[in-house]
Amino acid sequence: MKPADIDLFFNGTFYLDSSENFEPYLTELGVGYFLRQLAMLAFPIVTVARTCPAESSHPIPSLPDPCTWSIKTDAAVRTHVITFQLGEEVEDFTMDGRSIKTVFTRPSWNRLVEEQVGDTVNTTLFRDFFQDRMEVTMNVNNVTASSVFMRN
Repeated sequence: MKPADIDLFFNGTFYLDSSENFEPYLTELGVGYFLRQLAMLAFPIVTVARTCPAESSHPIPSLPDPCTWSIKTDAAVRTHVITFQLGEEVEDFTMDGRSIKTVFTRPSWNRLVEEQVGDTVNTTLFRDFFQDRMEVTMNVNNVTASSVFMRN
């Protein structure tokens, strides 16, 4: 896959289609009852953007990636944006207000992995990109949740 194709593949807006086991995942994260209920009612819109320097030609995940990524999650009640480069530790606040350090990696051509390390709990999110959708798997301790977002 050519670099320009990779940008088009990741870049896009995705709308929540379905979720499984999301409330137990939020409970395990320590999200309070009220915020959990709001989260369960939300239909987030996720916008992913990958911007690369013009001379960039790094389609291989094992090579350093000079591109800047951003993920914007608009859940109506709250909006969250994180901007990063692969392998870079970024300080962030989650939608539920936890202070975390996050590192993103791309272990395969269509998978983006986000590892969040917090004071009390750590979680890992796997985002798998396909032509028509993004599948997200979320793990915290022994609890796994998943969501499917359709590409606009």
